[in-house]
Amino acid sequence: MNAALSALLFISIASSSVTFCVAQSSGIKANHLEIIAESAAVQCTIAANTASDILKRTAEVGDIFNVSCTAYTTERTDDKITATGTIAKVGTAAVDPRIIPYGTKMYIESADGSWIYGYAIAEDCGGGIKGNKIDLFFDTYDECIQFGVRKAVVYIIK
Repeated sequence: MNAALSALLFISIASSSVTFCVAQSSGIKANHLEIIAESAAVQCTIAANTASDILKRTAEVGDIFNVSCTAYTTERTDDKITATGTIAKVGTAAVDPRIIPYGTKMYIESADGSWIYGYAIAEDCGGGIKGNKIDLFFDTYDECIQFGVRKAVVYIIK
C-alpha cells in the first residue's frame, strides 16, 4: 500500500470520513472506492468528490441544463447509425438539436450526485426528444429499463 493511501486510510479511521478523487483514463468520473485494511477489523470507505466538483476544476463549463433523461439502445435493432452518421455507443446522447446542437460535448449526472452517466456527445435525436429532454445510450435493453426516467444536470463542455 503506498504512503498516500496509507495516510488516507489512517485519516479515515481517525475521522470516519475522507474525501478522495479518483481519475480514470477514459475521463474523470467520481468513483466510490472501498479499501479494506490488512487487519480484517479495519474497514474504511473513501468517497470521491462529486463529479461536478471535479469537472469544475478540470474543464471549462458553458451552459448548464436541468433535463429529463430517458435511455435507449440499439441492441434489438439492425439500425445502429445516429442522426449525425456515427454508430450509437455508450457516450452518445440524443438531443433536441435546437437546444443542444449536434457535436456538443457534455457531462451528465444527477442533481444530487447519486448517479453519473459521464461524458457524452450530442449525436442523435428522437421523435420524443423535445426541449430539455435527452436520451442516453446504453448497451442493453435491460440497462435502459433499469435506468427508466431520471432528472439530470447537463454541463456543456466548451
